[in-house]
Amino acid sequence: MPELLRDPIWQFVGVAISLVALIVAIVAVRFQWLRKSLACSSTVERPAFFLFDNRLKDRLKISFDGEPIQHLSTLDVCVFNDGNVAIEPSDFIAPITVRFPEEVRVFAHSIIQKNPSNLPIEVKRDGNAFEIASLLLNSDDKFTLQFLTDAMARPTVEARVTGVKELAHRPYRNRLKH
Repeated sequence: MPELLRDPIWQFVGVAISLVALIVAIVAVRFQWLRKSLACSSTVERPAFFLFDNRLKDRLKISFDGEPIQHLSTLDVCVFNDGNVAIEPSDFIAPITVRFPEEVRVFAHSIIQKNPSNLPIEVKRDGNAFEIASLLLNSDDKFTLQFLTDAMARPTVEARVTGVKELAHRPYRNRLKH
């Protein structure tokens, strides 16, 4: 029996198994590395109202706070921590800022979703820029802001966070439910 184990084929099998075990260990460690990441996604803009018959256009008058408007669209911006490390309020070098082009009128904004429900979101408006105060975002925490505008235009979303190279733009995917 000891002579059988000295056969070159068994030595090769032993080396191959060792290499596979080493690769599995390296991959497992890589997936367990701590990773800090902040991301956002924005929905496709959609009209808040739509007229099927253009003949009604002159008869229908729409206003917001008494101000007449021609177009009304909504846009949702979702911001989420898609890393596996919490982002602390002190990690924010520059806050999360949603900025619309100057020619776009933003009538209103609201927080339409937050997870967890007790996530304290504070939004400060300065013209067409909306700044979110620094906050704790644990892994998979997210919030969604909805904007009511007069044009279908995508905003820029910016932030600067310690340990995060740049704000990623990608769809939200809850890792805990997959």
